[in-house]
Amino acid sequence: MAATHLLITLLIGLQAPQDRSETLARYRLDSKPAAITRGDLILDLARRNRRTPEGQEARQVLVDRVLIQRAAEARGLMPGASAIAAKLAQLEAAMKAGGEDLANILEKKGMSRAEFQRSYVTLVLAHERLVRAELELADGVEVSPAQLQLWLGEERGSMQIEMDPTKLPESVAARVGDKNIDSLSFGALLLESMDLEDRRERIRQIVLGRLLAARAKSLGIVVSEADARREVQSRKRQIEADPTYQGVSYEQLLQARGTTMDELARSEVTYANIQQRRIVLEEHSDAELQAELDRDRAAVLERHGPKRDVHIILLRASDPPNEFIPRTHAQTMEMALELRDKINKGIMRFSEAARLYSEEPQTKGRGGQVGRLSAKSSNLPPEVMTAAFASPAQRVPEPVPSDGGVFLVWIGEIDPPPTDRQLIAAMRAELAGKLQTELFSKAQLIFTF
Repeated sequence: MAATHLLITLLIGLQAPQDRSETLARYRLDSKPAAITRGDLILDLARRNRRTPEGQEARQVLVDRVLIQRAAEARGLMPGASAIAAKLAQLEAAMKAGGEDLANILEKKGMSRAEFQRSYVTLVLAHERLVRAELELADGVEVSPAQLQLWLGEERGSMQIEMDPTKLPESVAARVGDKNIDSLSFGALLLESMDLEDRRERIRQIVLGRLLAARAKSLGIVVSEADARREVQSRKRQIEADPTYQGVSYEQLLQARGTTMDELARSEVTYANIQQRRIVLEEHSDAELQAELDRDRAAVLERHGPKRDVHIILLRASDPPNEFIPRTHAQTMEMALELRDKINKGIMRFSEAARLYSEEPQTKGRGGQVGRLSAKSSNLPPEVMTAAFASPAQRVPEPVPSDGGVFLVWIGEIDPPPTDRQLIAAMRAELAGKLQTELFSKAQLIFTF
């Protein structure tokens, strides 16, 4: 039991000594080869997580590792090779009993079995030895998870520990007595606890920031610290004017996300957002977008026009019927017409009918609600979207036959028509997405892991 507990509480701290110059991704920047190294990602994670709950958890793990190692060395309780090998066998057996495979975990962590034995198993065994010595337990007596945690709690209380990032320089993640835990160790721990796709997504964001900075530079766009601070203040005004946030201050929201207005104003994300907006403005003027809107307003409205709160019921049909779909299209249409009449006469609410009869699993539990959609913003069949945008609110129009069955459509609220200014803003947001697609296409980003 103790072995399993230690895996839960300490395995997050498992990290192999990695070469920080190791290339994790390659791409092209201004037509030249460029790379993201392990060190780049470590520094990024350390900066982004100084105040986050994940960062605080990582700090605690690092502090506990220091406390265990320091105490065991001072008391002569660091284990020898034979004890470590025996403990490894015990841990491996506990993991296997819990359905885990040590080899798979080590492969994901990029750590050899020998390194795991030296660093991690040694730490687990040292922790248990410290608790046995403190409680004067015999060697054969198992140490419980509660006893392990109690020892850590007492050890934390006996040492001067600083984990408040506001009281530490940026190069230091935590301090235990006179020992600094540097931000590189902090970032490395955060990196090793990430899964594969999270690592790749973070790398994509780093690369995007660099690509935007290069494009901005080529256009003579310069973003100053004052620009960044104005951007944060503008966002603050928008958030605090939005009734959705129910009077919660912007500072409180940022605190919950593990950052401050000052840190946000200095963050690469803020600079990248400003650069992206200015690039689109530089490359697509208001006059150009107004001309496009005047030239093909119908197409723009299809993409960015008034949104509608769309709800659906799908009744499946098959010609001929089969064991999975026992109704023909004709039978299903008859059922749909009966439901439509009940809903429009007020005998049954649309949401009630959806929960009872709809065979579309993603929306059934939500009473048929798909969401607020523009005319071209859904994966629903075109004939369903046509009906949805031709229907008045609060009424079910004629059932819509489709390849897979028959749809009933109901519209809640309908947004008022957008102004030209709002449409141009939506066109700019669309162009920002296209800019990112273009930049990544030219960058030819390749991951090496």
